[in-house]
Amino acid sequence: MKGWHGVDSANRYQTRVYKLLGETFSCQDFRLMADELPADNVNPAMALAGWLVHNQMIADGHATSARYAKIKASLQAWDKLNGKTAAEFKKEYGCECEASGEKKGIEEVAGMGV
Repeated sequence: MKGWHGVDSANRYQTRVYKLLGETFSCQDFRLMADELPADNVNPAMALAGWLVHNQMIADGHATSARYAKIKASLQAWDKLNGKTAAEFKKEYGCECEASGEKKGIEEVAGMGV
């Protein structure tokens, strides 16, 4: 995987994708979602995370914790988006967001508890 190998701060992964979407592409309709699934008799506990852009899942990750699932999803999102121009991004995702205005940013789904 391309990305920031060797970077020690987990939040840096999410922050770079956040800045790419919000500042570089001027998008206001994106979020990073995460949830944890409890263990049962057959499967161990698992966490799932994903980046949504204009209600389209652009990247996802799963791991044993929400922290690592978010990192995997963010690395996948970065690999997919990095290198695109703003025009390419807007065309591919149907983004008509304006450069000004308040960004939604990284938020977690209410009630997810992650």
